[in-house]
Amino acid sequence: MESRGQKSGRTLRRVRIDELWSRWHHGVVDALGRVRHLPAVRAQHARVLNEKTELFERFPLVDVVRSGVSELLTLRAESGQDLRCTRDHPVLTNEGWIKAGDLDPGHLLVVTGKRSARAGRQIPPALRTGIGVWTSMQRTSLIKPVDSCYLCGVIKPRGELVLDHVIPVVADLSRALDTGNLSPACEPCHRTKTDSEQTLAQREVTAGAKFVRHQRLDGSPEEATYDLAVQGSWHNFLANGLVVHNTIASRPE
Repeated sequence: MESRGQKSGRTLRRVRIDELWSRWHHGVVDALGRVRHLPAVRAQHARVLNEKTELFERFPLVDVVRSGVSELLTLRAESGQDLRCTRDHPVLTNEGWIKAGDLDPGHLLVVTGKRSARAGRQIPPALRTGIGVWTSMQRTSLIKPVDSCYLCGVIKPRGELVLDHVIPVVADLSRALDTGNLSPACEPCHRTKTDSEQTLAQREVTAGAKFVRHQRLDGSPEEATYDLAVQGSWHNFLANGLVVHNTIASRPE
């Protein structure tokens, strides 16, 4: 499978998944030939599509898995992205998840793209505080005495859950006071999602999903294949600009 973007600090970096697997499990060789297991390797994030908001978010990697040796095929999006994957690996299309080998010319691939200008829009502190107060007032009516986090599925008592805006306030202010846009979330998931939203608020554009046409190219010889386990409830990640399924489930926290 091709590389995907990773972030280190504020720098977006691409790394091939086979190289990431090697660093993750075997360490990194430094200039003196020593093998070092760097914490930064396991502190990386993958870009994940929130399938409700159609915006990309960042979630921590849980594992990098070597899946075996298989014949690969190559998909090319008209927007320029290439993806090499096995024939049975699901990719996201305008008709949902479809195995790469079953794609036909009528299917449109889901890729990342700039969706709307934001001009660095920020939510005024007083308005954000008011939204927070209103949201807290909805807890008793919208969170059951024992409920589940809509992001990871963990079951907790009401006191350990918060209400989260499914569509972020920074993405759509009109949904800020919409109870239909509120769902229970555990503190770790809420914190991770909030951090991602704060990054989003500082960008000049919203990175969202769009559909593009594709063509399937020739297959290639058999080689090792890999997959990612990513924290969170969205079972996908961005691979060289295209949304693919992470067929390896993330481990519980």
